[in-house]
Formats: sequence, C-alpha cells, structure tokens
Amino acid sequence: MSIVPSTGILRKLYENAWTQDIEYSSSAFWQAYLQTQFYPGNNHAVVCEYAPGEESRRRIDITVLQYDSSNHTLMRLILIEAKRPGGTAAEVERQARRGARIAMENEHLSGLYAITTIGTAFRTWVADHQSPELSPLHGERPRGERAAYTDADSAEAFTLEADIQFIKGEDTPLRVAPTVPSQRHLLHQLTSSPSISGYATTSQQAITASVTPTYMHTTTPEQGHSMEPNPPGEDMDLDAAAGPSTSGASEGEQAVDQASDQSMGEQSAPMEYQDSASGGDTKWIQVTLRRKTHMTRKDEILFTNTKSKTVNTTAEEW
Repeated sequence: MSIVPSTGILRKLYENAWTQDIEYSSSAFWQAYLQTQFYPGNNHAVVCEYAPGEESRRRIDITVLQYDSSNHTLMRLILIEAKRPGGTAAEVERQARRGARIAMENEHLSGLYAITTIGTAFRTWVADHQSPELSPLHGERPRGERAAYTDADSAEAFTLEADIQFIKGEDTPLRVAPTVPSQRHLLHQLTSSPSISGYATTSQQAITASVTPTYMHTTTPEQGHSMEPNPPGEDMDLDAAAGPSTSGASEGEQAVDQASDQSMGEQSAPMEYQDSASGGDTKWIQVTLRRKTHMTRKDEILFTNTKSKTVNTTAEEW
C-alpha cells in the first residue's frame, strides 16, 4: 500500500522528488511525510539540519526528536539521511551510520533508529551501540544495495508506517549507564531523596528473597557499593528489615526474572539498598526493580525510587 495520497501537497512533493535529481526536493518530500507521523501533540518533532551531538559539526538531514515530559528533555529517536535520486546507497548509509554513532555516544544511548532515503525510496535500520554497522529492520539484502530500497508509492511501502508505529510503541530509547546502578555514585544519584531513609536495619540484607537471583548490597573501602550474590541458604526477611513496605507486592511483581522468555512484557519487584555513601548511620533505601523485555533490542532494567526517579540500563550490563 502506498504511503502517498493520490492528490494534495504530499503527492506534489513526491512528484518533484521523483522527477528532480535535487537533494532538497527529496528531503522536502520526506520532511512533509514524517510531519504527518510525528508531531508535537504526541511529544515528537521533525527538525532539519540537526547535529547528532552537541559538539558535532555534522548535520543530519532530518531528525525525529522525542520529548520526555518527566525530565523536560529531548532525545534523538530517528535519524534520516536523504539523497537525491542519483545518490548511492553506500554513501547515504555511511552518513547515517556515522551520525547514529555520534548520537549514541553523545546521549549514552543503547540504540536508535535510522532511515536512509534515495529520492522517493527508503530503507529502515536499527543502530546498536555495540555494533559498528546498521542492521536492516526488513529483509536480508546486504548493505549498500539500491535494490533493497522501497519506493514510497509502491505496494510494499506500508512497511514504513508499520515501522513507525512500532518505534512509537518502544518508548524512550535506552541510555547506557557508564556504571551499573549498584555502584556508589549512580546508586546515590538514584536514592538521594531524604524522604526515603526511614528504614531500620538488622544485618546485611537487601533484595526480597522472592526475586531470583538474590543480591546483597555491601560496602567495602576499596570499591564503595557493590552487588554480590547472597550466600546459599541465607534468605532475607524484609518484614524485619523494612516493615510492611513489600508485603503487598503481587506475584507478578516479584517474579522479575521469569520475564526473560517472553517476547514482550514488564515485571517488577521491590528492592532495598543499604545507603552508606554519605557516611554516618546506615540507612535503607527502597527502590523498585522492573524488567522490560523487547522484541528487537536488549531487555531493559529500570531502578525507580519512591520519588519516581528512574535509572535504566540494559539487562546485559546489569
């Protein structure tokens, strides 16, 4: 199914991009189309000539930005590089790959999406911070092949709208933390709220015993906070340590690791950390651990305190 209406301004822009071997005509068509899919009302914006990083002199032809209302921040969601009909697939993909690499490094993202276009034809990609290459969302044709591109006015063009709807449903791109949340400064950033420090302590206890595997939070002079496996047989009694704060947790919330074999899903479990980063008396900090599984990218682990402040990383790095 074509994504170009039979009449109207988008049809005219498509015809210009088809007949004129000029890059700005091609870019104009894709700008207009993407503006019909991403707009401020759904917390997105389509902008042109946007740098992939704050200090980069490079400019991306078109960028889809996502607004995070919780933190009042913008994040790059999709990078689009557009070439005139006479452009080459190898060149436009090289530019998109470099731009994606800069954007992921600048914003510490685990991945983002890219679209490369040649005239009125497109190809969609996913970029991963652990891979130097773009990976196509559809098909198995090699990179750099013009024949792998789909024209916007063809019957196969519906895949682009399907990809866009999928990307919208994937929420905010994941950030890659330089250190995992069990380490001192990142954990302290998460749990710095003074209103969540009123927990009594009995011994080195941490995560509820219903979560498998169980981790115990300890402090050593050399490395600060760390996460170590709890010794076998030493189940933890949070009722004694934290009062009734976890007694109402559902079975689904406590079975966080059972989500690993699901295609999509989200489960959570309450956790407590011993906070001694600031010195003085030992304090217990309550956070909620959530694991979100994804179909096309790595699982997400989220740590949220009672003030709804969240630090997230990938399951692989946690």
